[in-house]
Amino acid sequence: GEGGGGGEEEGVATRVNRVLELQEDRLSQVVGTLVKETTDPTEETLVHPPAATTCRPSDQLFLEDESGRVALTCGDDVHGYCTGVVVGVQGTVDLKGNLHVQRMVPPAPLVPATLAFTPDGTPYSAVFDDVYHSNEGGLAQARHVFLGGNGLPERWRGHARFTILETGFGLGVNFLATWGAWKADPHRPAKLHYVAIEKHPFCAMDLAQVHARLGGFDAESRELLDAWPMLIPGMHRLELDGGRVVLTLAFADIADAMPELRMAADAFYLDGFAPARNPEMWSTPALKALRKLAAEGATFSTYTAASSVRDALRAAGFAVEKRPGFARKREMLCGRFERGGKGVVTPDRRAIVIGAGLAGSAVC
Repeated sequence: GEGGGGGEEEGVATRVNRVLELQEDRLSQVVGTLVKETTDPTEETLVHPPAATTCRPSDQLFLEDESGRVALTCGDDVHGYCTGVVVGVQGTVDLKGNLHVQRMVPPAPLVPATLAFTPDGTPYSAVFDDVYHSNEGGLAQARHVFLGGNGLPERWRGHARFTILETGFGLGVNFLATWGAWKADPHRPAKLHYVAIEKHPFCAMDLAQVHARLGGFDAESRELLDAWPMLIPGMHRLELDGGRVVLTLAFADIADAMPELRMAADAFYLDGFAPARNPEMWSTPALKALRKLAAEGATFSTYTAASSVRDALRAAGFAVEKRPGFARKREMLCGRFERGGKGVVTPDRRAIVIGAGLAGSAVC
């Protein structure tokens, strides 16, 4: 009102950017990932609660982001929510540091992909007006562009674990091709970590229809689809092949997912729709974000040879070269991370990841 002394208006929440910036007795609003407490000190690499579990009033819940986590006191307010989703919370912090929830704001709804085909039977997205892979074959493209473009399987030999980040999971063809190559290689690393960002995931039924047309991956597809998570925004971790293959799915926009990831990728599969159809996936900020996720000597490959992508990758610290493309595509881009000769260095250690949806997620 007039003549106010500059204090906060009573009942109006202050927007806080990080959970650890919350202050006692101040009505605040903050965004983070809803997680449950979980511990397992014996797991070697990745520990994560089930992909999505319904929250109950009796659960001890936390709101988590890259700065840390805060315990929630929320009672019946959690009805209908699941762990692993990004939510807005309004409330006040008590002397013990617990956030007393007054109101929870649900996440933006996820829009699943709709399966469609071109007249020649190639999977197609009406939203982006583009195909998911070449009409010469998804598996052949995956092997030429993404495995071959990153020097796999040769490059993962001698590693105890190998980590791949894919931008655009799509139909999962690149993942199945990589999993198959890993299984077939007697010199494979003990652990394969595969992280994929996907804004519009398919339901399991649609994936099953496409996978049945691939041939040769019936067992892998069945195991993947048996573990396929609910289509809700956030991070979902699937342990496959007896825990030796860990697939982490980020159902989110790339602009939201990339800043929250904590990992050291040995290889990048850059597989969004064409830059002209899906410019957000190929934006300079999105590609520059790769440098903080790259392990020393990390490589990348992508089917596109667009100059804007090439320039953005060079600005991110990658040496970029053109190579022969797949089928009728003349060229594609490949390269290696060379920012001062150093990427993210990850010593061979045990890493425990507790909780974590998008915020606070980590992959070793």
